[in-house]
Amino acid sequence: MSDKIRLGAIDIETKEYTLPSKASKGRIYECVDCKKRVILRQGNVRVHHFAHYTQTNVCSYYDHPNEAQIHKDGKLLIQKLLSEKNYISFTWDCINCGGFYLDELPTIKYKEGDQALLEYRDPNGKWVADVALVNNNKVRCIIEIKNKHITTTQRPEPWFEVDANTLHKIIDEQIKIKTEIQEETTGYTPPFIFEIPCIRKDTERKCYGSFCYKESWVRRIPGYNNKNTDNSCVLCKTKEEYLPSFDGCTGRFQDGCIRVCQDCLLKDTYEKKLRQLYSTNIEKCQIEDD
Repeated sequence: MSDKIRLGAIDIETKEYTLPSKASKGRIYECVDCKKRVILRQGNVRVHHFAHYTQTNVCSYYDHPNEAQIHKDGKLLIQKLLSEKNYISFTWDCINCGGFYLDELPTIKYKEGDQALLEYRDPNGKWVADVALVNNNKVRCIIEIKNKHITTTQRPEPWFEVDANTLHKIIDEQIKIKTEIQEETTGYTPPFIFEIPCIRKDTERKCYGSFCYKESWVRRIPGYNNKNTDNSCVLCKTKEEYLPSFDGCTGRFQDGCIRVCQDCLLKDTYEKKLRQLYSTNIEKCQIEDD
């Protein structure tokens, strides 16, 4: 059982998807696929898991799930994490330095009114997202669950793709870590951030810090300064929330923090607006000194 993917079940009363590690004795659960009641096994020896009541049950969801079932459960798991507003940071290997990159802040910053929707359809019929975080009919983020094939149709940025076969193992391990931290810590503990590898291969991704790292134009991006009368984001013009200017590849590229809010910084990994603004027109590229 330790090598098997431990898929979740549906709480019959609340209709919520629940992982075996988060399920409670005394609750009644049903199989995600065949809708029949399942057993919650939470012993001290074997890892927690769900199982069907009889060996004659033809549903293989918990014993030998096929790729379609693993894909289906992966979508429910991501929807659950988003609906509960868990902090998530999507990770990758920086193509510049080759090192594993983990943002110190969550990739997704939740807002009031966010909804995590399954099989969200583009109003223009160009794509269907496995899971979309939507607010007031606007897509804020998309997560695709890779089954057999990678996603080939482009979605609005930002979007991420995760491997269905490894997703549950990763989350199971991190839930255990999160529980241990909560049990061992008294008083305030920092919010736990789930780390999920993104497997997209269609874009050259590097650490957020300097955008293109060894290119000198990055130094021209204005920095936050408490002496400034205007510290708004240089892209959206409205926010004053910034990521640190530390770049894991080359070190600090300017004092203070760049005047780019978290949402714009994430989008610009793909949109390249900052490159357009600060790499071609020198007159626009003035560094604000302390």
